[in-house]
Amino acid sequence: MRERGTPPLPARHSWAHDPARSLLGTWLADDTPLAIRHAVSNLMPRLSLLCAAGQHQGICNNPANRATEHELPHPPAHPHPRHAACYSHDHSGGIATRPRRLLWSHPDRKEKEQLPHGKVSTSGIMRMAAKPGGTPSLSHWGCQVNSAGHLEMDACDLISLTREYGTPVHVVSKKRLLDNCERAKAALASALGSGEVFYSYKTNCVPGILKLIHEQGIGAEVISPYELWVALRLGVPGEKIIYNGPNKTKESLETAVRHGVKLINVDSLTNIRTTVEICRAHGLVANIGVRLCPTVGWSAQFGLKLDNGEATEGLRLINENQDCLQLHGLHMHLGSQITDKSLFQKAMAELAAFLQSADKGAQENLRYLDLGGGFGVPTVREVSGIERRLSSLLGRPFRPPRPEACPTIEEFASVIADTLGRHPNLFPNSPPTVFVEPGRAITSNTQVLLLSVRVMKARKQPIAILDGGLMNITFPTAFEYHEVLAANKMLEQADCNHKLVGRTCTPSDVVYHNTMLPPLAEGDVIAIMDAGAYFTSFSSDFAFPRPPVVLTDNGNHVLLRERETFEGMVARDVDLFAGAAAESRTTAAQGL
Repeated sequence: MRERGTPPLPARHSWAHDPARSLLGTWLADDTPLAIRHAVSNLMPRLSLLCAAGQHQGICNNPANRATEHELPHPPAHPHPRHAACYSHDHSGGIATRPRRLLWSHPDRKEKEQLPHGKVSTSGIMRMAAKPGGTPSLSHWGCQVNSAGHLEMDACDLISLTREYGTPVHVVSKKRLLDNCERAKAALASALGSGEVFYSYKTNCVPGILKLIHEQGIGAEVISPYELWVALRLGVPGEKIIYNGPNKTKESLETAVRHGVKLINVDSLTNIRTTVEICRAHGLVANIGVRLCPTVGWSAQFGLKLDNGEATEGLRLINENQDCLQLHGLHMHLGSQITDKSLFQKAMAELAAFLQSADKGAQENLRYLDLGGGFGVPTVREVSGIERRLSSLLGRPFRPPRPEACPTIEEFASVIADTLGRHPNLFPNSPPTVFVEPGRAITSNTQVLLLSVRVMKARKQPIAILDGGLMNITFPTAFEYHEVLAANKMLEQADCNHKLVGRTCTPSDVVYHNTMLPPLAEGDVIAIMDAGAYFTSFSSDFAFPRPPVVLTDNGNHVLLRERETFEGMVARDVDLFAGAAAESRTTAAQGL
């Protein structure tokens, strides 16, 4: 039986007089690819219901119009402090499942009640059915809420840290970082009995963080002359370094060969020829792997494709130059934020089939299978272009991730082990030693970006102007869902739909168009979670200095990276700063 006031779902979707189709027609062009049209078509029944409801701004915050006690789930014993009224408890795994926060009006209702900016109410509202899944507790990020209602990490009040270091500021949990390192190593050892973990430098190339990772016995996976230089400066031995990348310079290749890098994963036929040229010129022998590109996962500009002859030609070139090239490994990297375990099964099956038919001459010394990284995390998900556009058009936040849909690092390792078991003769001489190159899985949930609300604008939808945004320090929010919290209002209800923007002079500087938070005021502090993957890497000094990085550790904190200064931003402008250190300029230019 339906709840009173809840409109019936249509038994069958009708395209006639469809408000969703009318809405989508403003941007779904006639030449839209067929696959996208099919995807949108599958969404139409739900979109029609939402459009018929006629509310696109946020949730109902008027107590007189909220769902009744009988319509809400039974209150949990220990609700998440941020949404105490919105959670039901799942005793199976400590996960609090979150009903959809948006409340939509009955389609027969024609008029809206006037509420404060950013809130919408109607009579006869209904609560949308909750999607399966939920959101992890704050402990996933090593956080909790203190008695002041502030977000804490490693017993450090994050609001107190902003008073000492200012905002924007990145805060890293040492405990969470070390736990993630140990977990990755243990997962590989448990599933495979051996194997090595190499951290993806591109994910978060802060030397203070990298040093802690290497102290746990994890190696370095680098993709550029700069990252190779950082690894060597940190004292990482060559046998703990993998050098990847589609365009390796001659200078950096020579450096890698001379330092005995464990694997130089060649990415093209040109890369192979250049490595041969360098080795012959200096009398060196390179330990190489070959990045192969199966038909599943990433392809684009990377690797040698298995299905067009590139990989076959690559092995032929290596076989002809075995005096200076030792082929020790095969490499694949299938994507980022991967949640589909079958990708590894399919890719390894294609690899096995290829090796059976390929020239055996270059395969004699194969010993390493490098499966790359890209392992997903449960609190982040990619947001498609269609979803971003719909979120903006409908005025509703993105759907949060479903944590249970993301495999754990242990599950990924188990799938790899099972697949290798089905291909016992993958390499000619012995089972391979497996390498993995996690980045996000190591550092994503260890880091929080704290931003201050500098200006509030009371528009139809409240606009919070932050001291950092998409154009300089939150670039991943352009294509990923990240949980956003009001770090100084953790005990307040998140019942107001805000637009969060940065402070550069472009309308594109939007963190999120629709985010449910407590009503914000100037001076409040916003926490963007899972900032440990690609936030520092993609940050820039566009108009403002880059933020500092602070490490928390059991109530203590230490500065890992200072806030960039104006002087630092122009230090390379030699005409203005004639006294800049020539040695620094020379070092920075090497290998570029």
